[in-house]
Amino acid sequence: MLSKIHTYIPIMVVILLLCIVAAPLFHHEGVTQEPVSTEFGIPSPTVPPRAVTGTPVSLKEAQEILGTEFPLPKYLPKGFELKRVLLLGKNIVYLIYSDKEVSNETNLLKVLKEGKIEIILQKVRPEYFPSENIAEMLARDVGGSVISFGEIKAWAIVDVRNNWFIIKWWDRDRLLRISVGTDPSISHEETVKVAYSMMRGS
Repeated sequence: MLSKIHTYIPIMVVILLLCIVAAPLFHHEGVTQEPVSTEFGIPSPTVPPRAVTGTPVSLKEAQEILGTEFPLPKYLPKGFELKRVLLLGKNIVYLIYSDKEVSNETNLLKVLKEGKIEIILQKVRPEYFPSENIAEMLARDVGGSVISFGEIKAWAIVDVRNNWFIIKWWDRDRLLRISVGTDPSISHEETVKVAYSMMRGS
């Protein structure tokens, strides 16, 4: 019996070492992949799955980090202005807009409760960029609807957990995934205007 155990131990050690060596090959630091199953609800773009801390940055710093001059809304509801710019990881920027003052909190769960409009810009690697019919796929498989802004197809849905209205689309020229989320106090029509004002040709 002992001889059999001694025979298996070297094999187990080799397998363990292979797992340790191979693990980094399947990890891409700072970049989130784009599987459809995590697009909405698991987790929601407006409710991070756990208490995470964002890093305060300027707009210029955020653009330098993402490596592109990302779009900003040309239209906002009356009285709204940019209050916070937070960096999450190395490839996600949160823009928090409100018509009231917000705190200097960096916990995203708390910050998102203070803002009424949030815009999320995520840099996506070319190999993870979804197909052109991603909006239709999400509407079919997850729910919500497709909104057409000329050639741009956006996915729109209401988060059943907090009633935020989300419009999401993919900017292929900048390799960005962009979402605009608004709390229930803002009409869907206003949200559409904000989203459209960020798109090329608007």
